[in-house]
Amino acid sequence: VFTAKAHDNDIGSNARITYHWESNPSALFSLNDTTGAIRTIAPLDYEVNQHITLSVNASDAGDPRLWVLAKIDIVVRDVNDEPPVFVNTSGLTQRCQSAHHPER
Repeated sequence: VFTAKAHDNDIGSNARITYHWESNPSALFSLNDTTGAIRTIAPLDYEVNQHITLSVNASDAGDPRLWVLAKIDIVVRDVNDEPPVFVNTSGLTQRCQSAHHPER
């Protein structure tokens, strides 16, 4: 999905950066604490979440430990994943198909 990338001009352990969630409210994402890579761990569904805000903390290994916070806004796009349904179903049998029907 995204890679959060921080830089520290120090040297040695003072420049070693690790990444941690400050906020991952939907728990739909994983964060690599070394690279800052953010990946989905579950499918995103527009009907559930149209917009997700994550916060990632990048901190160095110095003493004192210094850090910076990044806010990441994810906008989920809608895809055609829901079939139409009849509203009045009394006396109807519904059958959903995903076969492609060419235009005539």
